[in-house]
Amino acid sequence: MGMVEAVGSEESYYIQLRKDYRKRLDILKKGFDEMEIPYLAPEGGYFLLVDFSGFGWKDDFDFTKYITEHIGVSARPLSGFYSNETLTKQSVWLRFAFCKEEEVLKEAIERFKKIKWQQC
Repeated sequence: MGMVEAVGSEESYYIQLRKDYRKRLDILKKGFDEMEIPYLAPEGGYFLLVDFSGFGWKDDFDFTKYITEHIGVSARPLSGFYSNETLTKQSVWLRFAFCKEEEVLKEAIERFKKIKWQQC
């Protein structure tokens, strides 16, 4: 039995995949909404861009290192994807992949909620 036969049809596979990713994206969006942290949600793809610029950090690489070491959550600094130095120095945007298990995403949000934002 082939993959298409196993899931019913190729179309239904992609419909379900889209629903699964939407649910995972919604987990992150809800968590960042609760913390009042702004983000840009994708219309396609599986990355959420989150804006931590308002928390006193000037460098997205430093903030990425901080969250990795202190709460065990990994992200990618957005400045690695563009070359405008002015934006790099003024903004702290991180890119989070939501193509993870739902429990992993929920745990990441819980870890973010434990950060003492005024101290980091």
